[in-house]
Amino acid sequence: MSYLFCLLLGASHAATPAAPTDPWVATLDATLPSVVTLRYVAPRPFDTDGAGSFTATAFVVDAERGILLSNRHVVQTGPIVAEAVFADNEAVPLVPIYRDPVHDFGFFRFDPAALQFIHPGSIPLDPAGAQVGVSVRVVGNDNAEKVSILDGVIARVDRDAPDYGVGNYNDFDTFYIQAASATSGGSSGSPVLDVRGHAVALNAGSSNNAASSYYLPLDRVVRALRHIQAGEPVTRGTIQAVAAHRTWDDIRRLGLPLEMERQWRQRFPAASGMLTLDRVVPDGPAAGVLRAGDVLLEVDGRLVPDFVTLEGLLDDHVGQALRFLVQRGPERVEVTVAVQDLHALTPSAFIEAGRTVIQPLSFQQAVSYAIPVQGLQVAYAGPLMERAGIPARAVLTSVDGQPVTDLRALAAQLAGEPDGGAVTVEYFLPWEAKRRVVTSMAVHGVWAPVRLCARDDTRSTWGCEELAQQPAQTPAQAGAVAPLRSGEALGRKLARSLVWVEGDLPYRTMGTMEFSFAATGVVVDADRGLVIADRDAVPLPTAMVHLTFGGAVRIPARVAAIHPFHELALIQYDPALLAPGTAQTVALADAPAEVGDRVWEIGLSEVSRLRARGARVQDISLMEWSIPARPAIREMNLVETWLDDDADATSGIVVDPKGELVAFSAWIRDYATRNGDGDEYAIPADIVRDLLEGYGDGSAPRWRSLGAELSEIDLGAARGQGLPDEAVARWLAAKPAVLQLPVVQRRAGGTDAERVLQDGDLVLAVNGRQAPTVAELDRAGRGAGPLTLTLCRGGAVLDVSLTPVALGSAAPDRMVRFAGAMLHDLPWEAALQRGWPMSGGVYVGGLEYGTPAQRWGIENGHVVLEINGTPVANLDAFLTAARGLKNGETVRLRVRSLDGQESVLTPQLDLVWWPTTLVERRAGGWVRLLIDADR
Repeated sequence: MSYLFCLLLGASHAATPAAPTDPWVATLDATLPSVVTLRYVAPRPFDTDGAGSFTATAFVVDAERGILLSNRHVVQTGPIVAEAVFADNEAVPLVPIYRDPVHDFGFFRFDPAALQFIHPGSIPLDPAGAQVGVSVRVVGNDNAEKVSILDGVIARVDRDAPDYGVGNYNDFDTFYIQAASATSGGSSGSPVLDVRGHAVALNAGSSNNAASSYYLPLDRVVRALRHIQAGEPVTRGTIQAVAAHRTWDDIRRLGLPLEMERQWRQRFPAASGMLTLDRVVPDGPAAGVLRAGDVLLEVDGRLVPDFVTLEGLLDDHVGQALRFLVQRGPERVEVTVAVQDLHALTPSAFIEAGRTVIQPLSFQQAVSYAIPVQGLQVAYAGPLMERAGIPARAVLTSVDGQPVTDLRALAAQLAGEPDGGAVTVEYFLPWEAKRRVVTSMAVHGVWAPVRLCARDDTRSTWGCEELAQQPAQTPAQAGAVAPLRSGEALGRKLARSLVWVEGDLPYRTMGTMEFSFAATGVVVDADRGLVIADRDAVPLPTAMVHLTFGGAVRIPARVAAIHPFHELALIQYDPALLAPGTAQTVALADAPAEVGDRVWEIGLSEVSRLRARGARVQDISLMEWSIPARPAIREMNLVETWLDDDADATSGIVVDPKGELVAFSAWIRDYATRNGDGDEYAIPADIVRDLLEGYGDGSAPRWRSLGAELSEIDLGAARGQGLPDEAVARWLAAKPAVLQLPVVQRRAGGTDAERVLQDGDLVLAVNGRQAPTVAELDRAGRGAGPLTLTLCRGGAVLDVSLTPVALGSAAPDRMVRFAGAMLHDLPWEAALQRGWPMSGGVYVGGLEYGTPAQRWGIENGHVVLEINGTPVANLDAFLTAARGLKNGETVRLRVRSLDGQESVLTPQLDLVWWPTTLVERRAGGWVRLLIDADR
């Protein structure tokens, strides 16, 4: 039975079928063992490629040396960790040994001796076999299927290279081959086979709107492979110009004389046109001597009828000069142009600084945006550049006035800045290169050190050098600043109490979708330097915080505490950094606002824009949010103060006519929505007071909660569920105007509430006080002692004793970055939203792209129960079990998914790019510690 039949039909015990008559069966049977599935991760964004986990295809072109051919966009110019899976499911690691600077091909190498059960042969490369009308098969990992065989007929061999958009990787200076084989993701790098089993092209791309597939011709692939087999460098030359093929009618319009066209057609009867210069890169060797629209006649005395001839001349004359004869309108022009090394214009190094990735500008980007191949470009902005407003692909021109030209010099400059300091950055966007932008960027080495990484092509590896960061310096006291102006008297009175809060996350976890946040804060204790903000400004304790007073003075601060179940954060700054009188404490009102009260909402719409507007309390009602798909930041038991008019503010304070705070107007996100949509909600002053009192002196913040989320039900509906008439009478006698009863909606796992309450319980009294509201129950749950709750359950009235659960500041203030996943102890959100106890595993709160975690199926919301058979009840147990793991080691993780299913995952550690790291908050601030023993 043929290998193909066994593989595709799964036959093992059936009778031997008749010998197949289709010649393709024998061809595919012989070639399938030489086609592999590629599984790879790109651990860092680089040039035109993003970080992530991917699949693709490659095939053996030299079985003796273990050389595989695939696409350039698979091999990539940046770091990559890859393996090949052969048809019998043997997997071997790969090293990238070559990627073409322009054309979409590259080579991997594997160790043939590592294969125990399969012995692949070499698939011959036959560029001349790609002819119109030839029947082909594309064999590969189409759409992540292990084996797909797609048929087609070559329709064109002179198609323009596909255009994947400005700023993306694009091939040029070559024709492409087109056929309707309908390839899709995963078939990148597949061989395009003829019936002889020869590869006549390399699958490279496809159309999203048609069945068209695009194949790369193999002429330049064959040349590169021969050099590699001989142990020679693959020379690639360029004059920093891009050629294009134009048809005869276009060539005529460009000025080529008819007689010359006749001679050319006679010399090259198969030609449908000629080569022209399409683009000339500014400041390159061709700039100023050659122009777009020039028709190429001769190079170094040779006619250039096609791309292969042109590139052959350039590749063979690197470092030399060539004579170009072109037709420019009615004139012939002869010029001499220097040929540069194209590999030298392809970046092979980068800086990491505060998780930002910076690299030399590539020839690919220069061609795409028509800018010189100069300067350093941002490949990934990260949290610090995102805060500074510097986007990916920005080109840096200077840092603190020093021109940016050299990668190592910039790395040393950034490492020389004190942690938490700032530098002035000038940059331009490649799509508007004449405009310069100047901004300030913070430098934080605690979260991610400054590293210089470079590719070593002699060993096919990357090496990284970590530069020591200067220690933090204490800022000097800022000068006095005038309060922000306001047209309202209360706005002027409270202007010194408002502050602009900026929070930047080094890692996204607990459902957060962004790195940078900003909103209004209010000074609640100027003597101790305490500010209240919402969690849309400071979502997590890991946030790097800066405060701006009066729109003019910006100082660092730290997250002091975050309320575990209300959307408020407490921030602390050093009062000594401010001139006396800069900040003013706002007073908290003793009595809550009532419906109909006249209030003012005062806040900042941006760093220096104060808004104050009068309003009335329209309603006071319970707000409810949906449960997110995975545990995330979420408000609960919030009885919100509704105003009849919204101020134009990001957030702010609601004050009474005396200027005392009755509510904090917070922007609360609903992480159950796809984009984390949000709105403003007024959090009553008693919750603000609770946050301050729970923080105390800051030594060990503690809060208490009922351990249950409450909803409301109308009295009429409660009667329909069995609420006795006498209970209704007692309720109305106590509070005739309150017609909603609290009802238990869900209980936190591992709490007393889970033990004594049931979902759907109606709460009739607390400690003998009849008709409690949700707000009153929330306040009662903050107390220290046990509570006696009177419930209606199934029509019966009963009393239960409940001890509120004690909670610290919102998690996480201690995390482990393991295989690119952010792990921490099980959070309160998981206990409440999923009913899990707050112990018995570690929680995956975040995940980064291009990591072993992403590659091997670790997901946000997983709970890790065991590592290599050792139970991990908490983060300390996980750290103990993870110490001593080595680079490349496979780890067995038993995990529980969000739906309670347990499974075993086997990630392979990459401690080069993703070392196991502990980050935790200590008395002096956050620290980062490597915990793996061997990298």
